[in-house]
Amino acid sequence: MSTKLSPQARRLRTIIVTIPIMAATSLVLYERLVLGKPRRTVDRSPEKEGVPMIPDDEGKFWSVPHIFSMG
Repeated sequence: MSTKLSPQARRLRTIIVTIPIMAATSLVLYERLVLGKPRRTVDRSPEKEGVPMIPDDEGKFWSVPHIFSMG
């Protein structure tokens, strides 16, 4: 399919992929540690946006449409 990259091309590809990831991670850490911005969290409440949820025997919550599709 594709040809093998030279060592210099592999290094360049690694740099191109790594720099945006490092920049985004650094920005988030700077905002949290220096500016005091709170950590983002996910709402884990059983009912979210009006979708009815039903607990199973293990305590996990399932949406009503999911229960009916299990068949």
